Amino acid sequence: MAVNIERLQQGFLTIGPNLPGGPEQYFANFAQRTFLIKSVLFNCQTLILDFAVIYRAYTVWQNVYIIILPALGWCGLFAASFGTNFVLGTASANGAIFNQEVGVWITANYSMTLATNVIATSLLAYRIWMVKRETSRFLVSHALSPLLRVVIESGAIYSLTVTAALITFVTKSNGVYVMLDMISPIISIVFNMIIVRVGLAREQGLSAQSGEQSGSHRVPGSSFGFRPSRPQYGQTSLAVEITQFIETDGDVTEDTLPIELKAKQDSYVAEDVKG
Repeated sequence: MAVNIERLQQGFLTIGPNLPGGPEQYFANFAQRTFLIKSVLFNCQTLILDFAVIYRAYTVWQNVYIIILPALGWCGLFAASFGTNFVLGTASANGAIFNQEVGVWITANYSMTLATNVIATSLLAYRIWMVKRETSRFLVSHALSPLLRVVIESGAIYSLTVTAALITFVTKSNGVYVMLDMISPIISIVFNMIIVRVGLAREQGLSAQSGEQSGSHRVPGSSFGFRPSRPQYGQTSLAVEITQFIETDGDVTEDTLPIELKAKQDSYVAEDVKG
C-alpha cells in the first residue's frame, strides 16, 4: 500500500507530469525503483501463498510423493521470480514492461504461480472430498462441507485473478497494472480465508455443544417454560428396602430392642419415606 501511494504521488504529481509522455510514460517504465520494490513484494507474497497451499496439501495427504509436482512448480516460480527481479534491477532507463527482455520472465511468473496453485488446491480439495465421502456413512452432519467449499472458493478466486492478469499482460493491455494492484490484497484474503472459516466453524461447534450440555428447551404452555431435554442422572432419589430377620430367645417388644437396632430401624424407615 505504501509503495502504491508513493508511485501515485510520483506519477501524477512530481515525476510523471515532467516526462514527455506524461504519467503514462512513468507507469510504463519498469526501471523505476518503486516498480522493482513492488515486484519484489509481490513475488514474496506469491511464494508464501503457494508454499502455504502446498503445505496444506501435504498435511492432509501425509505423503511427500503427492506434492512432488506442485513442489517442482514452486521451484519454477522461485526461479521465475528471481529472473524477473534481476532483469528489472539491471534494466536500462525508460524500459517498457512489455519488452521481450522482461516480458518472458513476467509471463513465466504468472504461469508458474497459476499452475502451482491450481495443482495444490486440487489435491487439497480432492483429499477433503474423499474423506467427506468415506465418513458420510457414519456421520449425520457433514462438518467438512464448509471447509471443502472455502478451499475451492479461495483457490478459484486467486486462479481467476492470476488468469486475468496473465491475459491482460499477454495482450499488452494497460489493465495489467490494475490486476497487479488487485492481486496483492487478494493474496492476503485467500491466505486467511481458510483460517477464519475454520475458526468460525469451531466456534459454532463449541457453542452448539455447550447448548446441548445445558439440556433445556422451551415447553409450550408451561408457566416456567423450560424442562430438561434429557434425564439428569444423579438428581433422582432411590428407595432401598432392606428386610432384616432377628432371631431371639424370647418375646421381644419395641421397648426391649437394643439401641443400635432401634437406630437402624429408624434410618431405614426414614429412607423409605424419602424414596
